[in-house]
Amino acid sequence: MKRVFVSLIALMAALVSVSGQNSDMFFSVTKGDSFTYTIRNAEGEVEYKYTYSNKEVNGADLSDASVLYGYQFWKGDGTPLFADNGMMDMKITLNSEGTTSYMYDMKKSMAIQDVVTMGDVSSLPSDIKVGQSVPDGKINIKVKSVGASFLLTERKVLSEEVVTTPAGTFNTYKMDEHQTNKVLVSTKTFHIITWYAKNIGCIKQEVYDKKGKLLRTLELTALVQK
Repeated sequence: MKRVFVSLIALMAALVSVSGQNSDMFFSVTKGDSFTYTIRNAEGEVEYKYTYSNKEVNGADLSDASVLYGYQFWKGDGTPLFADNGMMDMKITLNSEGTTSYMYDMKKSMAIQDVVTMGDVSSLPSDIKVGQSVPDGKINIKVKSVGASFLLTERKVLSEEVVTTPAGTFNTYKMDEHQTNKVLVSTKTFHIITWYAKNIGCIKQEVYDKKGKLLRTLELTALVQK
């Protein structure tokens, strides 16, 4: 259980004006947008792939909004990560209690512990600049009766870089930050470097343990935007 939430989220987590695309923010809230990522281990071998799409968008502003994401996960050999063809839903809400990620299946939640992106795009200012220190971010996680939290600290914008992946070429901001995951009595800290693009989110990411050892990389490899 202690590793259940090691890399959940963040996803793409939150929503500013949910009535359509908002090119000033570091995520998409347009229904039907779809993003595919490939995860490699430290040796460069493909371990997982996943696609998520915006299935349902509700709300009008940051005070009370939600997005329902539909995920599909595969192992490196292309087989589904779990039953139901690797399908899983995740709901992100933003309200007076902050940003919360809801999942509905404990077994599936455990299966994706080292798959999805880290970080918290919901707390990234739209006007970030190179050299800027970004305020801490926090995401609450709920899986039935189990709760957890992700805290993002020491966040700094390192540079602006043009990044090319199989999904295209993107203007990005390279960010350095630390993520602390608290699940029950377990606490783990990671050092993450992420290249973020506006209106999309994570383009690529490197995840290190607290001793500086590379654990995995993640890259956006396909993109569909309405």
